[in-house]
Amino acid sequence: FVLFECWNKQSANKEKKEVYLFFFKMIPLSLLLGLILKISADGLRTLLDTASLSGSLILCLLIGIEFLVLFILSGRLAGIDEIRALQEKVTGRLSRKFSR
Repeated sequence: FVLFECWNKQSANKEKKEVYLFFFKMIPLSLLLGLILKISADGLRTLLDTASLSGSLILCLLIGIEFLVLFILSGRLAGIDEIRALQEKVTGRLSRKFSR
């Protein structure tokens, strides 16, 4: 917030209100996603042997996949255009790469 305020004063940004509304939309969403991922990771730790390398890698893979799914879903449900644009950009690049 401090960095944004410094930049905002220097550039005379007129969209300050929209940026703060976006910040305040993202904070509860981030807390909710973090809580869901924490609960999932704790549950998976009881099922996997995370003391081994393979168990830790499987845990990271599963939580990473869950994060991507939740990230895209939350972006669509909350109407966050930046998340939708990022998804379209990534899927476009992947489809071009694998269609060769």
